[in-house]
Amino acid sequence: MARTSKIEEDSFLKGLLKVTGIVAFVADCIAIYAFIRSLLAGETFLQPSERMMSLAAVIILAFMLSLALIKFSGRGTSGLFTLFGIVYAFYGAAFLAVASFTTINNRFDSPAQLIDYGIFVVALAIFCLVVMGNSQVSMKWAAIPFILASILHIGFALLVLLSYGRVPLLSHVFLLLGIVIVTVFFGRDRH
Repeated sequence: MARTSKIEEDSFLKGLLKVTGIVAFVADCIAIYAFIRSLLAGETFLQPSERMMSLAAVIILAFMLSLALIKFSGRGTSGLFTLFGIVYAFYGAAFLAVASFTTINNRFDSPAQLIDYGIFVVALAIFCLVVMGNSQVSMKWAAIPFILASILHIGFALLVLLSYGRVPLLSHVFLLLGIVIVTVFFGRDRH
């Protein structure tokens, strides 16, 4: 009887850890969305405001909390890690596409803004890499959104080039960033 009680208690604790981890992940996604809106509104990451620093702290801490809680909640978490990894990949790729669009249209305020965008894309790719590393799914799935963002960059650059005759050379930094991320994901998948 005492053994059954311990098993039920352990099962309840693992379920609680998993649910809390999911809630922390959702909070992280909301914080990432708010951070993206702040970056696109012109707030800078390199000369951070208190709001940007708070959002960055929430993103990092919620990520670490959700990762730890789900990892320690027991078996059967590969599906959750896969889902979370794909969400981070889509966030990173979407922001990569927005950054590409902004730079191709020559709508960036300063090179510091490009660095902000690059740092954020790399951070999301690292989140994806860490989370997908805990799943049993191929990293190729995480690379697909970044491949699509890179193809969008090429297509949009060609459209602007054919329409206006020139594309800022600096805009291709994000295409290179996308290529590096895809290469890392495919390389990680081979090990």
